[in-house]
Amino acid sequence: MASKLSEYAISASEYLAQNGQYDRVVIGVAIFDANGRLLVVQRAAHESSFANMYELPGGHVEDSDGTILDAVVRETKEETGLDVSSIDSTFAPFDYRTHETAGLSHQLNFRVRVKADAPVTLAPDEHQAFQWISMSDTEQLLTTETMRKTIRDALATR
Repeated sequence: MASKLSEYAISASEYLAQNGQYDRVVIGVAIFDANGRLLVVQRAAHESSFANMYELPGGHVEDSDGTILDAVVRETKEETGLDVSSIDSTFAPFDYRTHETAGLSHQLNFRVRVKADAPVTLAPDEHQAFQWISMSDTEQLLTTETMRKTIRDALATR
């Protein structure tokens, strides 16, 4: 595990205790295909926050996750059906608020590698579509400006 990643080998409760300004820890994952394109997933139409918007796969770090890094592996599998083979680095975290959760959420973003030749399988209750995109696709992508910047950061620094 790279030294930068070792700071995330703690539970969400430990992270929140060290970073008192946040109420919730969320993770996002950047997954690239063999052509360097980034996987983005489209939120389900019934979602109360950010419905139909594209985002990085990811989600809330749960109490049952031993560490934040464990959540990266779990959320990648749950949201894409893909198995993480390595967590390589972090990039561009951001903060946000929604009307469905109280307080400030902090999204930590990770570049991961997945086991080759597996198909993307979405969780239909959370996502309705996916795309593999390059930098030229980001301008027209249906997403928030914060997520667009995060997606561009992932693509620029892979």
